[in-house]
Amino acid sequence: MELNEAGAAAQKCWQEIPNKFKNIRLDEFTVMPNHFHGVFWILNLDCRGDPCGRPSEGCPNENGRAQGHAPTNAKTVGDIVGAFKSLVVNEYIRGVKIGKFPPFDKSIWQRNYWEHIVRDDEDLNRIREYIINNPLNWEIDELYSRIL
Repeated sequence: MELNEAGAAAQKCWQEIPNKFKNIRLDEFTVMPNHFHGVFWILNLDCRGDPCGRPSEGCPNENGRAQGHAPTNAKTVGDIVGAFKSLVVNEYIRGVKIGKFPPFDKSIWQRNYWEHIVRDDEDLNRIREYIINNPLNWEIDELYSRIL
């Protein structure tokens, strides 16, 4: 898939997500002409706010005893998806203002999104393969001729 400037902007916005959310790690993703696929991990943070990749048992208090839970940055999948959509819209609006992108009427994004919680390695590998191969199937997509 060769990205146009708008697609490249969306890709750049996706790659910025870990800078916005310290506990997010990106996995496989692809930008398509009419949609986006991406896998990300929400990691737990330790007491210093560093990703630890495992459940926290709480931060020690002054007596060395665990208390509460480690802080998190992103709370939900919706936080991440919403931030991504917002970054893309803002980048696109900047592009419209300088004549780089054509104006849009209503919205760049559909109202909602589809999500799937990965349950095991087999599921993750299947999803990664789908994302990697999705651009190869673009020419047979029902929306292919309507977008070009």
